[in-house]
Amino acid sequence: MTPPTGAVIYTFDGSSFYRKVDDGWQPWFGSKVEYTRDSVLESTEDYLDIGATTYEDLTITAIVFSRANRNTLQSKIGTTAVLGNSLSYSQDATLVSAKPIASGNSAEFWIELVFVRRPTGS
Repeated sequence: MTPPTGAVIYTFDGSSFYRKVDDGWQPWFGSKVEYTRDSVLESTEDYLDIGATTYEDLTITAIVFSRANRNTLQSKIGTTAVLGNSLSYSQDATLVSAKPIASGNSAEFWIELVFVRRPTGS
């Protein structure tokens, strides 16, 4: 199977796949800063505690190149490795879910992958 022209190719621990074309756009491990705001009693002041940056899971509806590739990805649940793509993004990540999806097209092998961002070098 050949990916469509311009498809972004992803790699994870030796496996390759590409994102389903109409999967929509999702930020690369979108981030936000956690905070707590506490009001001071009998005052107009408050304290703002800036916490850690947290990262969302990255979910990709992927198309793999064969049933064997899909089975290999399923066997990698719990594996931490570098997740990279052809746009030069890369990040250590742990694969936490890999669910096959029926595509309705016997020539395509779909799988929903969920990755959790890990600190670089983990």
